[in-house]
Amino acid sequence: MSRLRLSVFIAAPIEVVYQYVTDYGEDGPVSDEAFTKQYGKVIEQDGHNIVVEENVSRYPEDEPDFVTWRCTFNYPTERSMEALDSLWSDRYDYFRSADGGTRWTIRWRTKMSGARGIIQYLFFQLHGQRRMKRDVLTPVKEHFESNSS
Repeated sequence: MSRLRLSVFIAAPIEVVYQYVTDYGEDGPVSDEAFTKQYGKVIEQDGHNIVVEENVSRYPEDEPDFVTWRCTFNYPTERSMEALDSLWSDRYDYFRSADGGTRWTIRWRTKMSGARGIIQYLFFQLHGQRRMKRDVLTPVKEHFESNSS
């Protein structure tokens, strides 16, 4: 299994970054509507462990493709999203206070091994890493930079 990783520094307090990224606060989801929009349909909840079903179809006109995730929230330092009965990679978000802001690190644990795992790792290094920075990390960083001015 490959482990893929990205990290960014955000000039904002850890609690604020965590809540913005995860739509989850100290007492649970910030709002049911925002939570459902980000994660999908809630199937079951046990404290800070929530099982959701997300439609991961790429385009609205595509046939629905559902993934079930077990999300575990450890406010304000960690979030895990484990894909149940799927080859989707598990995702782990870590938030640490650092230099007056927050260091946000995302790690993925792939479920591919052997040659397929190596190809997935190389693809991530050559293409996916840049796209994830552009589509996931940079918008959050820019949100906090624009709101601090």
